[in-house]
Amino acid sequence: MANEIYIPISNPIKWMQVDPAELPQYLTKHFDDYWQKEQLRDWETQVYYKQKWQTSDAVYEQFESNFAAIQLDVLDCSGTSLLTLPATQVRENIYLSGYYVYELTLSWAAFDPGTYYLKLTLGDGTTIMISEPQEVAEQWPNTILFEYSNSTFHGDVVYETGIQFGLRCEAFINRLDPGNERTAYRDQKQNPTTLKSVPYRVWNLEIGQFMGIPDWVIDKLNWVWSCDNVLCDGKSFAVNEGAKFEEQEVDKVYPFRMLKLEIQEGVNRYSKIVNPELNPNKKLIAAGLIDST
Repeated sequence: MANEIYIPISNPIKWMQVDPAELPQYLTKHFDDYWQKEQLRDWETQVYYKQKWQTSDAVYEQFESNFAAIQLDVLDCSGTSLLTLPATQVRENIYLSGYYVYELTLSWAAFDPGTYYLKLTLGDGTTIMISEPQEVAEQWPNTILFEYSNSTFHGDVVYETGIQFGLRCEAFINRLDPGNERTAYRDQKQNPTTLKSVPYRVWNLEIGQFMGIPDWVIDKLNWVWSCDNVLCDGKSFAVNEGAKFEEQEVDKVYPFRMLKLEIQEGVNRYSKIVNPELNPNKKLIAAGLIDST
């Protein structure tokens, strides 16, 4: 059996092959195979995006493969390896026979602010994948850390291991748009009476600010909001029913875009709960796992 590795799109890092196979008759730089800067057209504004991280953040990655000895290297801009992390085999993938789940955790706490690259290598040092540039700072104002997980297997990710991904992106939660689920009654004279009313809050999540974000980050965010547990800077939110990404093109020759998405608080509480020993903004999820082995 040939060596294979599955890299779910839900991972926060976008990975590309170092030297993808190219045929001279094909000129398209396909989305999953090339860096964002290589996909720019000649007539587009030549802008490049660096993925944002704070030194307080950590990168969590999960892969499935039928071979071992996978490791991650952190590179500086000169290509020098600053850190090597071996992937940990977590469990067998019961959904894909012969494949095992591997996970990596990279903390940015020990790194100085600056630009870095990540690469995946085999045990013999062969580089198989390289990342988009990663920009680390002590703080990135006007960004949100999206933490996301799912209660069951989803998008080729075995969430049953307990993994929770994190993706930082230029975004902010904008003005309140209040909602109300109301049941009313009108008598024969059309006098209205409210029988039941449940207020809730809807917010506009503004993504990309004024500079916009590239398509690959939009793709990641689409997977983020496909999960059933999403935290925006520690507070639970979900997409409002019927809502979808509304895109705003900055300029026809500018490759980045801004987005807007209606989101609702994940826990619609009727009171503000103050408890120093408990975070009332997080959902509680109970899950059962039965494994015959």
